[in-house]
Amino acid sequence: MNKAEREMGVVKAGGTSLRAAPGGIGVATLDAGKLLPERIYEQLLEQIATGRFARGDRLPSEHTLAHSFGVSRPTVRHALARLQADGILRSRKGSGNYVAETPSTALLNLKPGTGNISEMLLGVEFRIAIEGEAAALAALRRTDVELAVLKEILNRQELLSDAPLAEVHDADIEFHTLISDAARNRLFSEAIRQLYGSVMNSWLLWHRSASDEYGKIWRSVLTEHRAVYEAIRVADPDAARTAMRQHLTNGRRRMLKTSDTR
Repeated sequence: MNKAEREMGVVKAGGTSLRAAPGGIGVATLDAGKLLPERIYEQLLEQIATGRFARGDRLPSEHTLAHSFGVSRPTVRHALARLQADGILRSRKGSGNYVAETPSTALLNLKPGTGNISEMLLGVEFRIAIEGEAAALAALRRTDVELAVLKEILNRQELLSDAPLAEVHDADIEFHTLISDAARNRLFSEAIRQLYGSVMNSWLLWHRSASDEYGKIWRSVLTEHRAVYEAIRVADPDAARTAMRQHLTNGRRRMLKTSDTR
């Protein structure tokens, strides 16, 4: 079996690693049973979603991408063709592949785990139930050190209105996972981290598609985060539960409102 044939086939049980060459595009671990073209597609999609490749940016050539990911050009070509079909890339003859200037509505209709709006809403529904209780417990069980770190995260978030989307998301995840850890129940922490891992591409893609409104959205998020923090600070579990549930419910409403206008 030659290199291209191996890459187009299914990875054997136990998985393998796909590593970029020095100075390359990225590093990823392939899941057992996952096709390499699909994995390349997901890696490029994530980098577009997080803004590493912004609207209108030209992607590296097929040759450069193949070298960076350590795969063959047909594998890269397969992934690029799928991104074009999804309306995420535009191909210009003789020039290369460019991130679409206007995000396609296909960004909200990709397979579950990347950009499917229904999958995202399921995740938010789960978060409302789980994170509300985690916040209530955190109000009772948090340490002074955790409270100080939570405040520091909140202060940092105040400065992120114009920051890259990936940085905003990192700070948001940090805020929510610290609260789940402060609940002193590992099942909360494990559930929330697993959820973030499974649907983060969805949230990144949605926020990218809503980027024209994101400054306003982020200001609302900050106000809601402050309410959650204050309830935890004064050790009021009912207020913490209510503030967190309201924050996530508002997020769900914003998501629906934005998707309805596209």
